Amino acid sequence: VLPEGKTFLVGPLSLTKKCENCAFTIEKDTTLLVSNDRSKWPDNVDFLTVSDLDKFVFEGPGSINGQGLVWWQNRNDFRPRIMYAKSSNGFVITDITIRNCPNHCLEMYTDSTEIFNIQIYNPPSELKNADQESHNTDGIDVHGQPFYVHDSTINTGDDNVAMHANDTLIENCQFGSGHGASIGSLGGGEYLTNITVQNITFHGTTPAARIKVDNDASEGKLWNVLYKDLTMTDVSQALVLTEYYSSNKNETCKFQIEDITFENINAKINGTKQVGEIACQPSKPCKSITLKDITIEGGTQSWQCNEASVSTSSVEPSVHCTS
Repeated sequence: VLPEGKTFLVGPLSLTKKCENCAFTIEKDTTLLVSNDRSKWPDNVDFLTVSDLDKFVFEGPGSINGQGLVWWQNRNDFRPRIMYAKSSNGFVITDITIRNCPNHCLEMYTDSTEIFNIQIYNPPSELKNADQESHNTDGIDVHGQPFYVHDSTINTGDDNVAMHANDTLIENCQFGSGHGASIGSLGGGEYLTNITVQNITFHGTTPAARIKVDNDASEGKLWNVLYKDLTMTDVSQALVLTEYYSSNKNETCKFQIEDITFENINAKINGTKQVGEIACQPSKPCKSITLKDITIEGGTQSWQCNEASVSTSSVEPSVHCTS
């Protein structure tokens, strides 16, 4: 337990001793201030490395300030993640605020994980003053299963949430700046199912609901995905499902996308892009894509939709797919 009302300037920490029913608590008005002395930071070491902890709780109500500015300005060099967690089961993160992550904020290779009532604040990746931009600052990267994120706020410079695992539920959250509630990117070898994103408010996100597969992805499959009850304002696009993530070129994509539903979405677009994209490849067309009860204002009032089997109901503007 870190005592109330303190600030601690710290370097890399590790929690790697086998432990069950343990907790790490940052008390009220206490901040862990991550060192920004790049010259003294060890190579390839994250700020907080966690492994072999079962039924572990990482909690506030204190905060972590990653002092990311100097790291963002040197983004081609190594930058530490705030937390890298693996080989753990029954993991809880709650009631904590994380700011200015040098790189990804929470990289979670943990099973039976719940993250709730947290706040993540990083600058966007596009600002008038480029020196203040944060890059690659994913909020939460999901690699374990089952995984439950709820009742949290994430503003960042990359994916608000990046999902890479089965049995994932994201709900009742507010996502501001960032690259959306994303699945992937997927390059092949993944077989992902039972992923739900629901009751999310997006504001200033670019885009909001997002599935990204590399254009040359090897065999794999994504199915049984639901994006539902989403409210979007000031977003660049409402939804993007693409098999052209790594390149715009047609290549031999062997990754199958099917049984994806987008339902009850209300969006206001802030620019001149197409309102949404369903961009699949001739080598592996997308199957059973459902769009239902979707209203989008602004943008070009047109969609990109190709090489996909799409059914629609009450969608405005209407969608016309080519194959």
